[in-house]
Formats: sequence, C-alpha cells, structure tokens
Amino acid sequence: MARIGYKIVNFPIEVPLGNYCWNFINNVICKYFDNTGGHNYCELGFLIGYKSSRNGVKKADRCRKLKGV
Repeated sequence: MARIGYKIVNFPIEVPLGNYCWNFINNVICKYFDNTGGHNYCELGFLIGYKSSRNGVKKADRCRKLKGV
C-alpha cells in the first residue's frame, strides 16, 4: 500500500546471479552494494548484515528470492 503522496512503480533492476552481493571467487560485485567504512550496505534497501564468508558477501534473503525475466 502506497503512502499518501507516493506511488508504487515497477522499475527494472539488474543484480548478479547467485547468492552473493560480492562474489570473491569471480570478483562479481552488485552495482547496488557498498561497503564504505567496512559496513555492508545495499542501495536498494535490502538488509545485508554481516553475512560474509570466504566466498563473498551473501545477498539478503529478499534479494536472492527476486525472480528474473
């Protein structure tokens, strides 16, 4: 439900395939990912937290579940 004075729109976004915002193995980084100051941040509003592993920084569950076209 939209707030008064706002509207909901469909806006195409492009995120990397797989489970990571930043995949250390093939060095793929989502263009919406930022870790300035060592804090993981998603510009799309998904909460990433500190789900890092040796393979990379894991995507938020909601982002990972997005369906592609």
